[in-house]
Amino acid sequence: EVLRSRFPELRLVIVGDGAARAEVERLAAPLGQSAILTGHRHDVMELLDAADILLHPSRFDALPTALLEAMAASVPVVCTAVGGIPEILAGEQGGRLVDPSGGADELCEALARLLSDRDARRRLGEAGRARFEREFTVRSWAERMREVYDSVLEAAPPLQHPVAG
Repeated sequence: EVLRSRFPELRLVIVGDGAARAEVERLAAPLGQSAILTGHRHDVMELLDAADILLHPSRFDALPTALLEAMAASVPVVCTAVGGIPEILAGEQGGRLVDPSGGADELCEALARLLSDRDARRRLGEAGRARFEREFTVRSWAERMREVYDSVLEAAPPLQHPVAG
């Protein structure tokens, strides 16, 4: 409600399904047509193409794929600083981190700041995309894996061939 009064054109698209769906539906009901619950989707990248911001208010998440997808799509994120999320955003590259103890007020304030600043959204989206390209593509993972193997091989003692007797 707080954001809707400041941003009447705001639309909330909630993607996913699970045990908490009934509770999410109950909480979203007062928003009427401003909130769309899609359930499980296979076309998340298409949804991200239409998004201005991804909100990810987790209580725990080790490596949320949704953040990586948003970064790949140059969509800035607002998320709670839990699990592996701070490492993914490393210095808020691609989004804003919110202390989970701050609750909904802190999330709303972070969202409001980004909704009010198109240039900040663009910069964060570009920074997130660049970080995704550097750190999270298959190519970048393969290159880091090769570097690990190379360093192990360099540090290993030379192989000794047995002498045939």
